Amino acid sequence: MTLEYRIWSKIMSSLEQLQVLIENEKIHVNRLVSELIDATHSYIECVVLLGPRQVGKTTLAKKIYESKFGGVYRDLERRNDREDVGYGHDFFERHKRRMILLDEIQECEHLFPEIKVHIDEQRYEENKECKFMLLGSASLDLQVKSVASLTGRVAFREMSGILLPEMIDALADKIEITSDDELVVSYKNLTILLMLRGGMPLSLFAKSGERSRDVRTEFIDSYVQNDVVKYGLIVDRVTLQDCLEFIALVNGNQFEIGTYTTRLKTSGQKVQDAMSALRQMLLLRIIKPWKEINGKSVTLSKHTKVYIRDSGLLSSLLDIDSPQSLVASKHIGSIWEGFVIESLIGTAQSTGSFKNCFYYRTHDGDSELDFIIEFRDRSKWGIEIKYSEPERLNAGNVAAAETVGVNRRLVIHNGIRSFKLNAGFEAMPLFKALDEVLKHKSRKV
Repeated sequence: MTLEYRIWSKIMSSLEQLQVLIENEKIHVNRLVSELIDATHSYIECVVLLGPRQVGKTTLAKKIYESKFGGVYRDLERRNDREDVGYGHDFFERHKRRMILLDEIQECEHLFPEIKVHIDEQRYEENKECKFMLLGSASLDLQVKSVASLTGRVAFREMSGILLPEMIDALADKIEITSDDELVVSYKNLTILLMLRGGMPLSLFAKSGERSRDVRTEFIDSYVQNDVVKYGLIVDRVTLQDCLEFIALVNGNQFEIGTYTTRLKTSGQKVQDAMSALRQMLLLRIIKPWKEINGKSVTLSKHTKVYIRDSGLLSSLLDIDSPQSLVASKHIGSIWEGFVIESLIGTAQSTGSFKNCFYYRTHDGDSELDFIIEFRDRSKWGIEIKYSEPERLNAGNVAAAETVGVNRRLVIHNGIRSFKLNAGFEAMPLFKALDEVLKHKSRKV
């Protein structure tokens, strides 16, 4: 799949028609990460698929690996399924020549040692069909608990919400465009719709804008009221809700605990607990500052930057309920920045090329880059994110790119044109940047 110009010639121009299409037709979305999972299973028995709730992990497991490849699926939140799996050994033995899909694996920690034993037994028997896919929504604990038991037998892969390239691919055969002007409008409309509704399928494909907003509101309430208990997180729920709402207002800003404690009128410990819980439940994206300075003496910022990962949840928290209010919002710049960052990370993770990400800012703020993405081949791109098409980059951006030593300098904007800027920077729309990420696909996963 690629995002070549010819695909855009098929995307619908009218936002209203696009909404009608998404709300009333069955849209089949091929998830990029499925190819990565297949490739990973070619050399290791167990894949742990992590990601926030409601991004489609279960759908991927059941529709593709259970139905298409003959896998056996069990949801460990269900009592009958837990009883069927039991302590693991007999269940694994019965299905040793099928892919075993275990959802909400954090509910049954006792299975990790049993999975290890079973994989080792099947290696001894030279059974190449022994495969596991474990699904979870609480990343940090799950990684710690599983790595201890499954070292050398497990690989972690992360699944994001539905991505822009996936939506373009899903709509490519359904709609057509007859002019370049429609092409420009189509790009903006599809991007705006994804920014507003976010990447959760239940929200994105809701039957109306009102229902989409309700889905996201219910999702946030569920996280705050129920999931902290489900995942055994110790956190004050009032502080958790207040913290989430405040992050929405300062989305993309540097995290300084003093600002939070003053604004929320609570203790630093409660703020830290809330931030830890939100990160644990994969609601937040924490971007660390770049520290390697290639021998140059500069004083860098030490603070992380914090983003709400799903733009649809962010829009709900900011009471943005329509495409018109989104575009007119004073928060459009921060929403766009977070949307671009998640699109880049999600696409790179889904194709196996992602390694790490940072931002760069000197302590005095004179030199900065919004985002630095590092790939598995050790190349890195320095990226400025602008909602409008830029005319040129300032000296601080140029200095940052030179200090970090990026291999490529990009400005990603919400326009349609690609063009050269000063000091080696390339300006391009998001769809083109994601196309470049897809071309950067890692050959070795």
